[in-house]
Amino acid sequence: KNNFVVTSANELELNANVFLSPNPAKTELTVNFSNHQQTKTEFVITDVLGKIVSKTETLELNKITIPLNDLSSGVYFLKIKQGKLQVTKKFVKE
Repeated sequence: KNNFVVTSANELELNANVFLSPNPAKTELTVNFSNHQQTKTEFVITDVLGKIVSKTETLELNKITIPLNDLSSGVYFLKIKQGKLQVTKKFVKE
């Protein structure tokens, strides 16, 4: 069986323009946008079981820093939503 996800060109562009650093992270995670436009952006962090552990909204243009002090060590997913577009990135908290 073939498993595939239909993704719009805009979602592919969003995915290509979002960078997480450092990864793995200790105390904070920086999300950089290479060509971010001023639009409301929502950041949702979930654990590997899908439980939401953090949610933030911003209008920042180029980057946002997310504190990770309240998270235990492990693997997490950062879902970034801009309007109808969304991308999910995996990161590790040390």
